[in-house]
Amino acid sequence: MPFLIVAVLIVAVVGLVAFGPMSDESSLLGYPRIAHKYCCVGGVYNAKCVSASICKRYRGTSGATCTSDTYCKQLITTTTPIITTTTTTTTTTPLITCTDSDGGRNYNVRGTVFLNGQNYTDFCWNYNQPNYGSCFGIDDNCTLVEHYCSLAPTNQYTNQYTLGKEKYVCPESCRDGACVATTTTTTPYFPQVKTENVHLDSPLSSAFGSIISHIGFRALFNGTVPVVNNPYLASEKLFLYDGIAVETGLTSSSPDEDFKSDAFIEVNSHSIAYHFSFETPLGYGDYISNATMSNPAVIKFLGRDLKIVGAYDSDSMRILEPQGTVDTVNNGDAYCIGEVDIPTCEDAEIWLWDLGGLNGPTPKIGVVYNRLLDEADEVIKVGQEFRLPHSYLRVRLDNYTVQDYKKYTVEADEVVDLYPATGSTILASTAHTLHLFGEGSSKDSIEDSGSHDTDDLYLYNNGTTNVHVFYKDSSDNKIRYVATVPGTGASMGVGYFTYQDTRLPLLVEWDAAIGEGNITLDATTGDDLIINIEKDGSGLFSYLGETDSDTTYANDLLYGTRDISGWEEDTRAENGIIIYDPRAHLPGDYFEFYIPGNEYNFTMQVSLIR
Repeated sequence: MPFLIVAVLIVAVVGLVAFGPMSDESSLLGYPRIAHKYCCVGGVYNAKCVSASICKRYRGTSGATCTSDTYCKQLITTTTPIITTTTTTTTTTPLITCTDSDGGRNYNVRGTVFLNGQNYTDFCWNYNQPNYGSCFGIDDNCTLVEHYCSLAPTNQYTNQYTLGKEKYVCPESCRDGACVATTTTTTPYFPQVKTENVHLDSPLSSAFGSIISHIGFRALFNGTVPVVNNPYLASEKLFLYDGIAVETGLTSSSPDEDFKSDAFIEVNSHSIAYHFSFETPLGYGDYISNATMSNPAVIKFLGRDLKIVGAYDSDSMRILEPQGTVDTVNNGDAYCIGEVDIPTCEDAEIWLWDLGGLNGPTPKIGVVYNRLLDEADEVIKVGQEFRLPHSYLRVRLDNYTVQDYKKYTVEADEVVDLYPATGSTILASTAHTLHLFGEGSSKDSIEDSGSHDTDDLYLYNNGTTNVHVFYKDSSDNKIRYVATVPGTGASMGVGYFTYQDTRLPLLVEWDAAIGEGNITLDATTGDDLIINIEKDGSGLFSYLGETDSDTTYANDLLYGTRDISGWEEDTRAENGIIIYDPRAHLPGDYFEFYIPGNEYNFTMQVSLIR
């Protein structure tokens, strides 16, 4: 129930007799007769008030001079009239009104405080990135902002009321400016969902299309709306530009090891927009600029009624706020409808009005996102959502479509005995090799260039011109010759990493003139992974990288042309391959990779929710 607090109208009667109750308050308190006892009488502090220590502004001694606005700080009960001298003075403090429609701090009801001509409505707000702004109650960080009439201790005798505001964490969730239970007996709301699979390093538009309307997502509005004098066909549209995309730490616009092995949605400024569009041109006289208070244009904008009552020019319009005030919004202004904390909203500028053509037949009325989410603690990760104002539409990164991985390792200085393609004569005893192998004992982790299925592949250079390729024969566990890579600097295929639907080509390049080369994981999509190799002073493969050093990491492991040798976190390539902490493994002269079961079609599941 609203409560009304009215400032006391103080009438100082000096030299008159006060008979009977001064107000209804006296009868409510049960006093037979009540009066305000003034400290200041005839410009001098009243001795009785001083001795009773009840003068609010008294700072001197009895008999000190004072002004007529000094009064007792409590009510003095009396059964007899209060007699003073014969001078009369009247002082009136301004009337102050403060109401709260939910009766005060009522967290379960959305209320509105009216104070000094302004409305302050309770609301739900997420103060954390990446979802800073109004929230729908389905987020752990959705906080209730509760408004109430506050009478500060310093003002309790003058009735000067201020706005009280409290951030309150609801026991379950916050929705529409009030705490609500997550379980309810009302009809449950089942959101409408559109789900697509999006490749890494690809914009959402590659799967959803650049414009989403009711045709592809039935939850969006399509119908007639009144504009001034006539109804017109209109619809909602969501625009997805290239700047909102699924990325990894290696494909991001700002590549960084801090992203680790996560795939995420990166959002650039002005990469997503919402428009309310008219499908048929507005007739002359029905332009947005022709709208008035009596004949407004009424549209359902982001799920809320938006009443437009005129336009000053092509990109500036007047809207009727829910509390009855008229506000002017311009193209590029912060979108703050429904937000009570307007200064915070305007400063944040998260969503901006996108307006144009308001004085013509094809107006543009929309909002556009105005933030850059490209840091590891800002991007949208698996299970998180990007939300439009009022959580009207949500973009959620659901999960990886490929869940199975197999670990592969490339390591230096594996000492083995080498055999010819057939027979049991040893070609090289205790040979120092580069060893490529898959985890487990499936005996089909690798297919060599001779079509042998194996788990182990070996590269060997005995100080001569060429690099020789061997595989482990599963029938007798002998390491047998299969091919030779010439030392001309040309790249040659030596086999494949094979796991489920993945068949990742392995290329070896060797330049005998300088004694260096590389092993390449030839990605189907995205950049290749390149491991630099060279022989030591004895012509053997005793280490990985360009130098035999535990402290130098330059150019040992490349993703395309990007050197990631010194990265200290796991990271993910565009084809879904996880490269395991390069720097931690280089001192041991080995690299580890986790290859997905479908490297060619590695995608992320993304949902649009209404």
